[in-house]
Amino acid sequence: MLEKQLPPPLLAKATRSGTELAWSLADVPEVIDAAEAVALANLGGQPQFIYPDATYEPYWLSADSGEQREGETWTAYVRRSAAEVRAAFERIRSEVDFEAEARRFSFLTDKLEQNEPIMPHLFFVLYFASEAVE
Repeated sequence: MLEKQLPPPLLAKATRSGTELAWSLADVPEVIDAAEAVALANLGGQPQFIYPDATYEPYWLSADSGEQREGETWTAYVRRSAAEVRAAFERIRSEVDFEAEARRFSFLTDKLEQNEPIMPHLFFVLYFASEAVE
């Protein structure tokens, strides 16, 4: 798990979604910065509503980076991938009505209709890559 290279305080803030780690929307920029600082490329991620017995993933809202370009140094790729994921994440965070997206899932619709808060269950999974050693 490449995420283990992130600072322990950030790992402590993470929530587990299956084998993946997810963070609150407020923590995502710090996680992207921390990954960049330890030379992890940001592959992207997506929001998930995480409950103890199920995860609801609006996968159509992904914030992804492009692949490493031919001739692009690892350092340049790390920097570019962080910028791309950061920009896509900020766009999603500022433009998406997460409650409207949640209504695409009957379980979450039921929660909303019962006036149960769903936003405390909203997290963002991030994926990383490390430089291949040949």
